[in-house]
Amino acid sequence: MKHEPLVGIIVLHWTGVDDTRQCLNSLRAIGYSNRRLYLVDNASFDQGGVRLKDEFKSDVHFIRNQTNLGFAGGNNVGLRQALTDGCEFVLIINNDTTVKPDFLDRLVETALADESIGLIGPKILSFEPKDKIWFSGGRIQWSSGVRIGHRGVGEADCGQYDLTEPTDWLTGCCVLARRSAIEKAGLMPAEYFLYFEDVDWSVAIQRAGFKLVFEPRSVIWHKEASESASFNPQKLYYQARNYPQFVKRYANRWQRIIFVVFFIVYYGQLMIRNLLAGRSKSIPMIWWGLQDYFRGRFGPMEVK
Repeated sequence: MKHEPLVGIIVLHWTGVDDTRQCLNSLRAIGYSNRRLYLVDNASFDQGGVRLKDEFKSDVHFIRNQTNLGFAGGNNVGLRQALTDGCEFVLIINNDTTVKPDFLDRLVETALADESIGLIGPKILSFEPKDKIWFSGGRIQWSSGVRIGHRGVGEADCGQYDLTEPTDWLTGCCVLARRSAIEKAGLMPAEYFLYFEDVDWSVAIQRAGFKLVFEPRSVIWHKEASESASFNPQKLYYQARNYPQFVKRYANRWQRIIFVVFFIVYYGQLMIRNLLAGRSKSIPMIWWGLQDYFRGRFGPMEVK
């Protein structure tokens, strides 16, 4: 690739110093040279960002948030700075990832070939085992209750999704955004605080006239959380609150009606599974999330 536009790379740190260190070391080893690496410390409670700043010195541009702004809000601080610094593309990437040395070359190469691409994302494999798919494009089934999911999740990577193609949404775990798309559609919606901001941002950019593309030649690995969404109280709260908000924003009336039925059945099953697993304390989180949705209360979850 002859032309290397300036790419800002944003790594958001809140916790997990060892993970962030491994991610930064992986990014330092990539072949793409015209890059600017931003480490955004999202008010980490262990002062880990400051320690990493001293460790990586001139390799990163360090930004510290005084409060935890959530996933979208924290990354937006980095997005604003990267745009101010003249970056033509901005990459958001989770701090618990490692990358192939050519992953960014592949993303930029495909994005440069089509100016209508607003967001482009890589194939994301699990960290262990390394051939297990975590994300190979996102689906939104608008007519079936606005069901949202990862294509291929849990499957062994046998090349079955190795086609560069459009996708319904791209995960904020790793996504490359074109400057003009951000300027037209706006930054990530910070009110979600956690979960669904990437789906919302994807749809907003798509409806602003840009394409979303999955690029399987670009590969990274993601250390997934050990606790599943079914049993993580924080996830249950944010998903129960933010999912209806996303549907309210983008679905038509008929799609919203079907969603209500799907939502009741889906979260009813989650409650039963939690109850049977002896995790009854997780059940109120769904109710609290719904309450805050109807109250119009977004941002960080209040301690109940």
